[in-house]
Amino acid sequence: MTRPAAWRLVLAHARAQGLEIARSPLALVTNTMYPTLAFAFFVLPQRGIVTDPVQSLVATTQLSLFGVLSALVFGYGISAAQDRADPWTTYLRTLPAGAVATTAARFVVGLVAVAASLVPLLLVAALATAAPEAFTAGALAWWRAPAAAAIVLASGLPFLAMAVAIAYTTTPRSALALAQIVTFPLAFVGGLMFPPETFPHWADAVSLATPVRAARDLAVGTLLDAPIPPSSLPVLLGWTAALLALAVWANRRDEGRRFR
Repeated sequence: MTRPAAWRLVLAHARAQGLEIARSPLALVTNTMYPTLAFAFFVLPQRGIVTDPVQSLVATTQLSLFGVLSALVFGYGISAAQDRADPWTTYLRTLPAGAVATTAARFVVGLVAVAASLVPLLLVAALATAAPEAFTAGALAWWRAPAAAAIVLASGLPFLAMAVAIAYTTTPRSALALAQIVTFPLAFVGGLMFPPETFPHWADAVSLATPVRAARDLAVGTLLDAPIPPSSLPVLLGWTAALLALAVWANRRDEGRRFR
């Protein structure tokens, strides 16, 4: 299969998966608005954060990263686990094209959904907090905002690999429970719910070893021109490589069991 044909196949699968998601508008709106609702309920009532440009930027970055984490682990992991029980998806995996096109298409759809979920969050942060003042006053360069956003989106790769591993090693019902068990503890330990500066020494050491904390420190440090722990990039890359290897193993294990 030539490269153009491969891309056409990926886009065809992405279109089909996007249409399937569009048929459930309630689920689409819920997943898209979840980070914004969390911001409205937990951040906006805190005037000390809303009126401080730096704290507003930190809160927005952390909830953006939480949106990426939850959207990929829940959206991809659970839907891919459900697809394994779908006869049509099983049939697609027996075709000569293999599972690469459907997997890549799901990543494209997931990335679009994640990017869409960040738009209302950023609008609320821009209109209801003092975050823009950090840029309009000249304290921070404007390029730091898109750079931090790119880091947040790129940090979704290990979470996507985690979702693949969950999807291909569990049943749909177990995938939902496991996604909850993984997502929320990682968000807390990774410093997305509470400032890492408040962690005791032992908790901070554990937090620094997680991919969520590494992504958080890279994004916040880039946005605010703040010091980034030296371990952040190696930890994120190490987790990405390990989780990608786990995802590949889980996919091959599933194929070996079901399509021999």
